[in-house]
Amino acid sequence: MVPVSSRSPTATRLLRKTARIADRLRAPWFAVYVQTPSERAERVDAETQRRVADTLTLARQLGGLPVELKGDDFATAVAEYVRQHAITHVVVGRSGRDGWRRWFGLSPLDRLLAAIPTTDVVVSGG
Repeated sequence: MVPVSSRSPTATRLLRKTARIADRLRAPWFAVYVQTPSERAERVDAETQRRVADTLTLARQLGGLPVELKGDDFATAVAEYVRQHAITHVVVGRSGRDGWRRWFGLSPLDRLLAAIPTTDVVVSGG
């Protein structure tokens, strides 16, 4: 599984990496986009909406299953999906903006890692 961000400059690379890992494992894979309250359709511009749609379309073209979720928090929504679907591997990109948040324990990546401790997580630089 790969969580998809509306702001990720590395989404294509992460999708391709996830497709390769899933192929080696002979497993289905999911590209999951979590629409948080700050990313509701009426709050984001058309370019951002198009970027998300294009990313999910690419996931489908690469053999993945695109999934759109709604949730108040990225980490909580992804962790719940991981548990519900018994997902064993997650590929995520590292956000360059989270450096200062780590000092306060607010990083979405840190919260996700804490929420799915038994899942293998590949953190790709970005």
